[in-house]
Amino acid sequence: MKTFFALPQASMIVIQGEYQHLILLPYRQNDLERDVAEFLLQQKKPPRLTVVEGKPLPLVP
Repeated sequence: MKTFFALPQASMIVIQGEYQHLILLPYRQNDLERDVAEFLLQQKKPPRLTVVEGKPLPLVP
C-alpha cells in the first residue's frame, strides 16, 4: 500500500479474501467486471481504490 499511496495517478482493485494476483473473468461481481471492461475496451481509468468481496474456493475436507 505504501507504493500505491506514493503513486497518485494509480488505481487499485482489491478483492478481499482472494488468494490470486489476477482476475479470472467472468468473476460474477458487476462493479469489478465493469471497471475492468471499461479499462480494457475504452481505456477509462477506474476509481482510485475499489474494494470488492472475493469469492474464494471452498475448503476441501
